[in-house]
This record gives sequence, C-alpha cells and structure tokens, in this order.
Amino acid sequence: NRQVRSPATFLPMSKASKAKPTRIATEDDEDDEENGNLGASDVSDNAHLNATQEDLKIPPKPQRNKTIKRCYRFSMLAGSWLLMFYLGAKGQSMLHSRATASPGSSSSSAVGEALQTPSSTSSSTTSASSTSASSTSSSTASVAGSGNSSSSDSSASSSFRGGQELASHTTSGTTFSTDAPASYGFLYTSEGMALLDELVSLSHADGGAKPALKTAKKYLTTNRHFGDACHPLLHRFGRTLYRQGEGGITSAFAGLIDFDADSENEAKTILSGVSPASAGAATTSTTLPDDSIDLLMVCNAAYLHGIIELFLFKAGLVGQIEAAQHFVERRVCRRLGTTFRPAWECRHGVGHGLVQYQRHSRLVEALNQALDLGANMASKADVWNGIWMDHFASTEYSGHDADDPAMALSICYEAVFKKRGLGDCTLYSPTAFLLHRPRAYVEALTWCQQGCFGILTDPAASSCERSCVTGVGMQTLKENMDNVTVLGRVCDQVRASGHIQACLNGAKGYYSFAMGGKFPVARCSEIDVPRVAKACKR
Repeated sequence: NRQVRSPATFLPMSKASKAKPTRIATEDDEDDEENGNLGASDVSDNAHLNATQEDLKIPPKPQRNKTIKRCYRFSMLAGSWLLMFYLGAKGQSMLHSRATASPGSSSSSAVGEALQTPSSTSSSTTSASSTSASSTSSSTASVAGSGNSSSSDSSASSSFRGGQELASHTTSGTTFSTDAPASYGFLYTSEGMALLDELVSLSHADGGAKPALKTAKKYLTTNRHFGDACHPLLHRFGRTLYRQGEGGITSAFAGLIDFDADSENEAKTILSGVSPASAGAATTSTTLPDDSIDLLMVCNAAYLHGIIELFLFKAGLVGQIEAAQHFVERRVCRRLGTTFRPAWECRHGVGHGLVQYQRHSRLVEALNQALDLGANMASKADVWNGIWMDHFASTEYSGHDADDPAMALSICYEAVFKKRGLGDCTLYSPTAFLLHRPRAYVEALTWCQQGCFGILTDPAASSCERSCVTGVGMQTLKENMDNVTVLGRVCDQVRASGHIQACLNGAKGYYSFAMGGKFPVARCSEIDVPRVAKACKR
C-alpha cells in the first residue's frame, strides 16, 4: 500500500518539529524498492499517516556514505566468489586424488579426461575387441624386449612400440575416465588399432565388408570407445580395404555394391589415366537392397566416404578426377534409393576426395616454389633440408595421409622436384607417421619398408628405406635422450642388418646437432642388445 510520491514532497524534518515525520529519499530506498525489500523502516504513508518514529519504536536509519557502502558491497561479493572458487578447486583436487589412488588404475598414458555415467557403462568395453586390444598391448610390450628392471627401462620397453593405453578410475559410483581422446586420437590407441584390424580381418575372411559393418553396428551400442570414434575409424576402414584390394573401388565395395563388367572396366580405365568412352553415358540403374544401403550408412556412411575419397584422389593423380566424379555419381550414388540421406552421403564422400586431391596438388606447387627459392641461397642443400623437415614435421597431416606410407613418401619423388633434397625428404618422412603414432618406432620401420617398396624397385627402394630408417633412429633418440636403451632395441628391429648402422647414424647425427659434439662412445654401453651396442661403438 505504499504511496509513491514525488521526491519534492519528502522534506527534511527539524529536530524540534512535532509534526509527523517525513524521510529523505535515499539510495537505500531505491535499492530496497527495486529488490522488493520494503521493511519496517519503509512504513506506508497511508497506514501510519500520523505516526512518529518514537511511536513505531524504530530507531532512525543511519545515513551511510555512498562510497563506503559500495566498497562494502564489492568486498562481500568478492569474498563470496573467492570462497566458491576455493571450495570448487579443493573439491576437484580431492576427486582427482581419490581417482588416481583407486586400485589397478594407470594414468601413465592418459590422453584426456571425461565424465562418464555410472560403472554400469564404465570404460571397460564389453566387446570382444577389448580382449584383442589387451592382448595386442601385452604382446607389443613383450616384443619390445626385456632388459634392465629399472623403472625407466620398464617404461621404455612397454611404450616405444606405440599405441596409447586406456585407463579409468571409479569414485563413489561415478567413473572419471582418462581413456577418452578425441575421436581421431582414438584411432592411434591400442584398442582403436585392434578394432580396425578386427574389421579388416572379418572382411578378408568373408570376401566383403558386410560382416564387418554388422559388427560395427553392434559395437555402437556395446562399445563406448567405438561409438565415440566410429566415423574416423570407418573412414580408415574403407581406405584400408581399397588399398589392400586389387580391384580398387569395385573390390572395396564387394558384398555391398555389385558392379557389372562395364563398370569394372570403366574404373580401371580411369585409374590408368585414360578417359573412358562410356563416361557420362551409361548408368547402372539397379537400386541396391535395403540391407546393403543400411550398412553403408553405419557411422554416417564413413566406410562409403573412405572408399570414394581415395578413388577420387588416385584418379586426380592421373588427371582423371572429373571422370571419377561421373563414375561415382552414375555407378554408386544413383543406386542408393530415392530417400534423401544415402545419396547425400555419397556425394559428401565425393567432396572429401575432391578437396584431398586439390590440397595435394597445391602442396606440390608450394613445395616446388619453395625449392626454387631455396636454390638462390649459397648452400641450397641446407635450405632444402629445412623445407622437407617442415613439410613432414610441421605440416598438419589429416592422419590417413601418414597411414598410407606409399602416398606419404611418393611426394619425395614428384618429377617436378627433380630430386632436389631427395635424401632429406625420405629422412624426415617417418616424422609424419610418428606424429600420429607417438613412439611407435618399430612400426615406423615397417612403414618405411612398405612406403619405399610400394613406389620403387631396387636399388632405389633399398636406398629410400635406408634413409627413412635413419630418420626413425634420429626421432627415437630425439625423444629419448636420457634412455639409449630404447634406441638400441628399436635399431635391433630393422629389416636388414645393414640398416642397423643407418638407424644409429640417424641418432648420432641428431645428437651432434642438439649437443654440439659427437655422441659419447661410453653411452653405447647403455644399449642392452650386443650386436647394436657393438655397431654403436664403431
């Protein structure tokens, strides 16, 4: 019932006055009114028209300095925020301490944390692939070799083969996981690699990808890790089947998309660098069965995308990217029914292939121009070394580039480069692989062999491999300067005994640049593999 009156009607009260009191409108009044805090001091003029403060038994409200009041409010607010921040940080620290102290936990290779639902859906996977991943992890550790029992050596022997390990910790019914890398990062964990191997094996055993995609569909509801990363993983699955098959796109789709003889011949003609006579004319009109379309759509059609993108890329390399576009449209996309999604996903995959080829072609152009400019320097070879290191170590690879060793290494042999800095190019090439498979040094040795012999024949292939192995040795010591044991065990795994020295030379060369002096012969005694230790002392 408070009566709102003009400020002009509030007049100061004389000490001697016996009339009914009036109050000066203050900032406190405005604050109280805005906040709905109309207390006893804000007595209604209507209800207490003739009352005095003495009659109401309310002491006069002291007038506070505005600056003091604002400082008081600010200090209270700041204090509240600081208290909240302290309690939050303290609670987070307690949760982390309790989590890392849980029995059987391991955080040595944590790649991120995520809050997960209760233990019924904990990070312990329910799929058969969990067992496979576990066995893969243990087997790689054993192959690494058993050396000194010191903690540093033990850590080295279990990790230098690569593959991030997964772990989770449970606290009060809630699982805080350290096993949730970004979806693309999961591809390089032991479990991610085991899942891919499982799908590829199923496809080879059946002669097509149908059982593998059925398994993938099941894992979407039983394996949280797979569900988080299924799209990039099935992209790689499609590309892997394409690379491993002899028929390219037609064999990669075996069991799901049937191609007639004309379609198979057209695809082969495109990849041979010749424009097919039927391009733009013949179309396969038969719509695929619903169950095939359903499987092709698993994980946002990633398997479909992976095959299409690699077909487009390879066609672009031989100048037939437009013919490849028309082939995919007529032989694949138009067979996916009349509903919106399947055809859209097919053309989306074409987009992947187009930009991957265009990016590659621009990269070749940029590298060529850089090599041209480097030739203007007094010691052009030094400049070219920097160009190739930057290409492999600093350029952001999308992952699948490094997964295909022949594709990654082929750039060193582009005709337009005229072999400028060729040795440096192959030397730094395994860095691209190790960026995506941290510390997978032994696998990097295999990568070198597959890449070099995938694009060359002897003696050029062996020379390429030796240079690439030198790069692996260089990177191994770079990341293990305090543990030469790791270097010895990696160099012991080279394919050809003659490459042991190349592996060691790469490490010694890096040491001389990093430390400004020769690699100490005394450190060769730290190597626990006799033949490698002997070669190191030469």
